[in-house]
Formats: sequence, C-alpha cells, structure tokens
Amino acid sequence: MIDTGSKGLVVDPRVSTRYARVGKSVLRGVLGSTPTVRVRLPPVTFLGHRFTGLTAKVGPPTRRSDTAWDLLLGTDVLLKWPLTLDFRRRITWFEGGAHTPPSDEVFRMRYHQGRPFLPVKLGRMALRATLDTGCSSCILNSRVRGIRARVVKTDVSVDVTGKRSRWTSYRGPPLDFGGGALGPFGFTRASLVLPEKGLGQPVDFVIGANVLRERGGVWTISREPAQLRWSRALRTSDR
Repeated sequence: MIDTGSKGLVVDPRVSTRYARVGKSVLRGVLGSTPTVRVRLPPVTFLGHRFTGLTAKVGPPTRRSDTAWDLLLGTDVLLKWPLTLDFRRRITWFEGGAHTPPSDEVFRMRYHQGRPFLPVKLGRMALRATLDTGCSSCILNSRVRGIRARVVKTDVSVDVTGKRSRWTSYRGPPLDFGGGALGPFGFTRASLVLPEKGLGQPVDFVIGANVLRERGGVWTISREPAQLRWSRALRTSDR
C-alpha cells in the first residue's frame, strides 16, 4: 500500500514471521493505537529502486481481498524522489527526465514529521489539511463546525491498527486547494485527537485517496520543492 499518511513501513504479520525482530514499538492510527514489534526487512525494490537498511512495524492481519496488502510504504520510501500517480493508466513511477509530466496546476505544501500538509478550503472555511493516500476517504475533524453537508451512507471503516468503527459518509461543499474548486468529494467526520497528538499540531482535514482518484489525471507529490502537482495528461512522448 502507498500511504503518505505514514512515515515508516508496516508489514502484515503473515509476512513478518520471515524476518528478525529488532525491538518493540507502537502502531498508531486514526481510531487508536496498539503495541507491536519492529522487524528488519531484507532489501526492498520499489519502482526500480533498491532500498536497504529498512525496518517495519508489524500490523494486524489484513483481509484477503482486493484491498489487502503485505507491506505498507510510508514517506521514507515514497518521497525519496517525486512520486507520480497516473490514475488514467493506473501506474506509478518516480518522476525524472522524460517521465516528468507537465503541470497544469501546482499547489504549495509543507512537510511536518515526514507528512505532507497543505492549506485547503471546504466551501468557505479554511482548514489545515494533510494528504493521506492510505486513507480511502477524506476525514473532517469532528471538532470543526459550520460545514453543511448531506448524509450519503453509513459504513464500517478499519484503520491501520485493525480497529473498526461505524462512520457516516457525507457529501459537502467543493474542496479548494488554492487553484479553484476540485470537488465536491465524500468525507467522514471523526476525532483526529490521536493523529494530532502524534504530530504535535492541529489537523482539521485529511485529504484521502478519493480526491486524487475521482479527479483523475496525473498527480505528483514532491518533497523538494514541497509541491502537489496535477496535470490532465502526460506529454505525448510518455503515452
């Protein structure tokens, strides 16, 4: 799984039995935290690049489904170089050279503890948001009031710790990254006290993967410079 909401790596317990333990740790998610152990991984090859000296926290068992994963990759690996997500062709690569998509829109970001943050507006309300590709839907902090939205459905969500909660999905006003309205997109309401505590700063809104997926096109997440870039399509030479 590609998860910009996580700094490190998390491995499925079925896979972790192959690797040596190197200590105890705590796995934190939106819904809670749980004690776990850390294991040393063999070299990991991702998008043609070899990463060595990595460790990972052991997560809960993932369900054997289309969304199951063996290894969750955080920003320590994902943002070593600018990461490009092409939702039209459903491929991912590290940007560079001829494989650099044009930028139709550029949104400034900043990084805190390895996680990408950017200012957004939900309707007319300014919010401090973090980009989390490991989160299937956006999350509005339950302490934020004054956002008018309609109920779409009620569903059960599971965070990285395996904790489950019944959440209500809403359809609200358009989401604006600073270059015009992008939405509206679906979101849920939840307390973000635990993520805020771990990051040491307020988080009003979590931008989930549904925003990138529903708008489509080609997205690039860059640490240097700190930018989120979007383009409608690749250059002709990359198609």
